[in-house]
Amino acid sequence: VSDTEIRSLESEITILSGNKEKLQAETRETISYKTISESGPAHDKTFVMAVYLEDIELGRGTGHSKKEAESNAARDALSKMVGA
Repeated sequence: VSDTEIRSLESEITILSGNKEKLQAETRETISYKTISESGPAHDKTFVMAVYLEDIELGRGTGHSKKEAESNAARDALSKMVGA
């Protein structure tokens, strides 16, 4: 994946994250994030989050905050869709 494609995906992730409710209203399907695990000391946690469409897991991501892990999960989902 090229740098241009990554920037495009990041832009799409931002758009999707900002328009989650609108997307759900249009598709009538529920997009959700779930915490898969969290580990490490309180001051340095690592979170693993998954993004779901209804009950189908679309992607997973890791980060030092839930928001970072959610963004990485969305990025993973989009990269799978683009690669499909």
